Amino acid sequence: MITSRISHKISVFQFIAMILVVYIHSYNIETQINGVKNNSISNFVIHFENFISFVICRPAVPAFFVISGFLFFLKLEKYNFGLYIIQLKKRFKTLVIPYLIWTFAWFFLILIAKNVFGLQHFFNTNESNVLKGLFINPINYQFWFLRDLIMLILLTPILYFFIKKTPYIFLAILFILINLFDKNIYVIFTQSSLFYFSLGAFFALNKINIDQKINFKLLTLLLLIWFILPIFKKSFTLFNVTLNLQELFIPAGLYLYWMALDFVVNKKHTHILLKLSTSSFFIYAFHEPILIGLKKITIKIFGFNSNILLLMYILLPIIVIIASILLNNFLAKYLPKVRNVLVGYR
Repeated sequence: MITSRISHKISVFQFIAMILVVYIHSYNIETQINGVKNNSISNFVIHFENFISFVICRPAVPAFFVISGFLFFLKLEKYNFGLYIIQLKKRFKTLVIPYLIWTFAWFFLILIAKNVFGLQHFFNTNESNVLKGLFINPINYQFWFLRDLIMLILLTPILYFFIKKTPYIFLAILFILINLFDKNIYVIFTQSSLFYFSLGAFFALNKINIDQKINFKLLTLLLLIWFILPIFKKSFTLFNVTLNLQELFIPAGLYLYWMALDFVVNKKHTHILLKLSTSSFFIYAFHEPILIGLKKITIKIFGFNSNILLLMYILLPIIVIIASILLNNFLAKYLPKVRNVLVGYR
């Protein structure tokens, strides 16, 4: 069991991580219009967006996998076939149904936008392979997370075995694989998702106390390592193998965010964050391809301009997040059953 404090902390963490994910997707340096991108963006804008999206926001997606693995195994003392079937039934409602609804909806909406309204240049998508666009590489690309999560849950009996029998060796191998291979080597899920889901499972199955007091010295050290080191050196070579420093220190970023939440949880404004956190999944499902569409419309109107790109990067996520929250609240009030199905009864 977890305390209400930890439960609140997880909910707030998910909401904050979701905001960070939107800013990852707000990255517009590589945005193209009709296959053309701008090559004269100022260095300040490039470095600013790179730092926010690929350093500050980088731990957000791993955080979701850690939380998912932790919550999945939290109440499991022994994992047998009967429990496996029960968990699959639960996750079908919370993961598979929302995945199918949102993916099919966005697939056909984009198809209509491109072929009926002539908006091909707003979406860099290929609908020729329907099965691939729905199940392998979702056309609403953020749904790769749900795709990976569904696959990992199918494999939980195997993960349970290794985490119970040889947890440290298993996690060490998975972590090494993240840094050895840039491309996905598992096809049906990424090596990063496998490691961080397993890390969350490790915390749950080994009853590790995640409600520890802040260690300010360790926090400061990790802050320096996570923020400063990748700025000066993004990778290094060890035994002829190039290792990505940002990948190596993502766990440090996760710890920093988790500890920093102690400054906001159980404060006067916590109830506001908890209320907002009920929109986390809706923000996740709704923000793309809306965000990419707004980026391209803005560029189409104002052109490629460093100042415009910077303003877009900062402001468009705020607009999309607010719109997502308002729509989620509207559905919760007037169409609660529809909203519950869309967000997997969260």
